Amino acid sequence: MSIVSMKIKNLKSIKEAEIIFKNNLSGIYGPNGTGKTAVIEALEIIRNYFISYYKKEISEKVKEKILQCMRKGENNLSIEVIFYISGILYKLAVEFNKSKEGNSLYVSKEELSSVPLESKTLYAKPKKVYRSIARIENDEKTILPKIYLYEKEFDEMIEKEILLKNDLSKKELFLEYNNFCSYLSLVLKYSRYEKTEIVSEKLKDFIEIFQKIEDTLMKVVVITLKEQALYNLDILIPLNVHTENIHGVLMVNYKKGGNIYSEKEASELEKVVNQIGNIFSIIVPHSKLKIHKKIENIGKDENKIGINIFVEKDGKEIPLEMESTGIVKLVSILSVMVYFVQDSEAIVAIDELDIHIFEYLLAVLLEKLSLYAKGQLIFTAHNLLPMEKLSKNSIIVSTKDENESVIYTYMENTSATTNLRQKYIKSQVMWSEKNISPLLLNNSAMDLYIKKLVI
Repeated sequence: MSIVSMKIKNLKSIKEAEIIFKNNLSGIYGPNGTGKTAVIEALEIIRNYFISYYKKEISEKVKEKILQCMRKGENNLSIEVIFYISGILYKLAVEFNKSKEGNSLYVSKEELSSVPLESKTLYAKPKKVYRSIARIENDEKTILPKIYLYEKEFDEMIEKEILLKNDLSKKELFLEYNNFCSYLSLVLKYSRYEKTEIVSEKLKDFIEIFQKIEDTLMKVVVITLKEQALYNLDILIPLNVHTENIHGVLMVNYKKGGNIYSEKEASELEKVVNQIGNIFSIIVPHSKLKIHKKIENIGKDENKIGINIFVEKDGKEIPLEMESTGIVKLVSILSVMVYFVQDSEAIVAIDELDIHIFEYLLAVLLEKLSLYAKGQLIFTAHNLLPMEKLSKNSIIVSTKDENESVIYTYMENTSATTNLRQKYIKSQVMWSEKNISPLLLNNSAMDLYIKKLVI
């Protein structure tokens, strides 16, 4: 299971662009303002939108994010992601529009289609056309969107099979949909209720397929700069816990002496910290990562466990709060790296992975991960050193053409022995790569202005 490609339209600096992922580890490099973070944000938007009915606050975040990210002067933003799942390519797309007044948002399209994978190469263009599975169409005046399953209108069937069986009115469904919950996801949600027995074969087929899509989206972990700012501000450490019993993020408030968890959460958290600890001791010599557990509240069914994390050095336990920001980030990032390495269905996206991590350490860590990891990792970074350690299919360069359009490309004419970092630097100095635009800097003007600052 992996993301094969993404198409983005009208998101920040991107008017229209496509990015293709050729490897299970992909680093996006390029100058500021060339759409690196936009890829992470687009993935965050599409994931959160299609799982937003789980939590109302998620849908509010999606709305806010779209308004922030919509390209200035445009009234719509669209994202398309192609997933590979069990021999099939699934295309999931969504389009958001501003109202005519410009003060509200609505969803004008949701679409799911598929095509069997015929080539051994995931990113090769399929010979067959994608077959539409489900599509919703909407505008400002519509009470509820029109839904099409396999190109046939299915509104009456949805009402008969789902709404009536769950004692739901169209108005109630509209209120949920209008709160920025995916309509396709709502159909799946109400089809799973015990009293809902689906008769239509087409609806059954859609539900089975869309359940796979939802399962895939639930496996996606997106770490933005906002999440990283939590531990930069000494507030929280997000630890990713992905085991048979728990799938999600547990926040550790290490400044206040530990968090309170259920026994199950505490046990799973301890497993993850122990796994991180093995790598941590190699990265930070003569150090061990330790966890302390203490029963804080005795309950009838389950006790509440207090947890704190320490770094042990020379026999002394140092609270994590007294460690450097880099150590704190390592602990957090390693938790999601464990997930990336172990789970073949893991999809992890991290913005600016290299912040607070020593460049050589990051390069070696990524090199080893690329050899053994079962999942998929997409990251952005500014430090070029990992280019020397990763394969040509792991390095994506974000650049802009003469029309200021964002392009995601791979370096051409490379071999296994090519130093990608040196090749990229040469492309900027010598303008030697036809598909990578140079960062044009007026060095003499910069020199002049800096001199003026000190005169």
